[in-house]
Amino acid sequence: SGIRLLLDTADQPLQTMILLAINGGLGNTDVGSLGWTSIDLKAGWVDFPRGKTGIERRFPVWPETAEALLEMPIVDGDQLIFRTRSRNPYVWQRDGKSNDEVSKAFSRLLKKIGIARPGLSFYALRHTFQTIGDEAPNRDPLAVSAIMGHIDGSMAGQYRETISDERLMAVVD
Repeated sequence: SGIRLLLDTADQPLQTMILLAINGGLGNTDVGSLGWTSIDLKAGWVDFPRGKTGIERRFPVWPETAEALLEMPIVDGDQLIFRTRSRNPYVWQRDGKSNDEVSKAFSRLLKKIGIARPGLSFYALRHTFQTIGDEAPNRDPLAVSAIMGHIDGSMAGQYRETISDERLMAVVD
C-alpha cells in the first residue's frame, strides 16, 4: 500500500512521525511539539492534547510505533521527541515567522517515491486515519473523534466525561 511504501522508504525520524500520524491521527504541528512526557511506552499509550484546541486526546501505540520511538535519541533536559539536525524544533512559529520541516521532509519523500502531487501533504495522513476509522467494520465515531481531538458540540458531548480505553483501542486496531 501507499503507507507501507512511505514507511519502507522514509528515514528516521520521518518514519516515526508517519507512524504516529497514521496510528493516532497526529498532524505536522502535533509531531513537531510531541514531548516524551506525553508517551508511556510501558503502558503503550500517548496522552497528548491537541495544540490547536487544547482538547485532550489519548490513543494506544502500535508495537511498531513504540519500537520506532525507542530509536529516537533522548537528549538530557530536552522534552521534544523530534529535533532537526541543527537541534531546532521541526515545526515552529515566532515573531510572525513559521517553519515546518515535517512538511518539507514529507514532500521530499513523496518526490523520491514518485507520488508527489498538489494537495498531498503530511496532513493527509491525519485524513487517512479519520477515513479508515470511519469505515472500520465496528466503527465508533465518538472514539475516532476523541483520538483526533475534535470538539463534540452536541449536548451529549457536553456531558460525556470519557471514552473507554477499549473503544479507543478498537479504533486504532
